[in-house]
Amino acid sequence: SEFANSHHEEIKNQKESVTQTLKDYYQNEEGHTYLIAIDPYFYLRQAENIIENGHVGDEIKENRPFDNHMLAPNGKYVNPSLHPYLIAFFYKISSVFGNKSIMSSAFILPLILICLAIIPCFFITKRFAGNVGATFASSILAIHPSLLMRTPAGFSDTDAYNILFPLTILWLILESFRTKKTKNKLIYSGLAGLCTGLYSIAWAGWWSSFDFIIAGLLVYFIVLLFRYKKEIYTKRLPKKFIHNSSIYLLS
Repeated sequence: SEFANSHHEEIKNQKESVTQTLKDYYQNEEGHTYLIAIDPYFYLRQAENIIENGHVGDEIKENRPFDNHMLAPNGKYVNPSLHPYLIAFFYKISSVFGNKSIMSSAFILPLILICLAIIPCFFITKRFAGNVGATFASSILAIHPSLLMRTPAGFSDTDAYNILFPLTILWLILESFRTKKTKNKLIYSGLAGLCTGLYSIAWAGWWSSFDFIIAGLLVYFIVLLFRYKKEIYTKRLPKKFIHNSSIYLLS
């Protein structure tokens, strides 16, 4: 204690020096923190190509984006996906407010996406467990260890979409069946279909959530058949089911 008091400034300077050394190790020459893992840099490079070239490839060959860094020295044709376009879009928006680094945009994007996923989680649970249950459910989602490992700031991969889109689609589907206004049914079902379409270009395994929704709708329809039997064509509820499902699939 006596030593610390007598060498207060020296200890303080050493702490700041060690802290800055650790920070510099994880930052580039511009002071931006590095991304986590390898795949985020793949998407970052595609986002940079979108900004510079207007497409995800390094060049265009036979009217298709071509990545001349992959499978070197041959290169490879690449298909566009949602993630690099969202990084580029977020960079353009944030640049209006002074952001000059696309890496910073890629760094913070997964954190924003997983935070947005808490919203549909809350509203889905609220329907069945009220505000208290919804608060607990959304809190568990926010601090779940698996999500904290795969969706922190810096891990700019597609994992966050696997939480955001399925929850959003499920929430919109549920709302389309609960709302009484025809206009709202059209909006909710259409948005659910739109989100499914966006999910399909965000992650290759999108079909699992789509199959789950379709299976749930089919089971619900079978329940309606057994419940209403001969009155299936006259009851309002089956008509609403067919209406909502058709809009979703068409969208």
